[in-house]
Amino acid sequence: MSNDILTATLGQCWAFPPRFAPDTGVSLTAGVEAVMQSLRVLFMTEPGERIMREGYGGGMHDFIFENITDELLANIHNRIEESILRHEPRALLKDVIIQPDKQEASRLRVQITVYLSGTDLVETVDGTLNIHDGQTLRLL
Repeated sequence: MSNDILTATLGQCWAFPPRFAPDTGVSLTAGVEAVMQSLRVLFMTEPGERIMREGYGGGMHDFIFENITDELLANIHNRIEESILRHEPRALLKDVIIQPDKQEASRLRVQITVYLSGTDLVETVDGTLNIHDGQTLRLL
């Protein structure tokens, strides 16, 4: 698909972090990158942080300092699925894979695969959730 079609289908939004230039104004991102950026912002945000949208956010802080069990992995999976369903209508969840990191026992590797609404595109974003270090989900 061309960039114009993707922009029309998936929209455009402010780049994150916001950037401003005197000659061009606000820096924008569009299409596939707009959706992927939105997912990153969703999981970096905790519910209650946004004024006027207090329910927005991934809620990953709830899992910090928990013991890594099958139940925890299922709860994280459900939270990711629920967050995308509620807050990112341009992404339809295909799969979430959560696995303990082989090198760092307190870190979970997270891979989220989504279909992009209105397109035939499938995108994957990877990240880490540091359970015992107090760091929430960071998508790469």
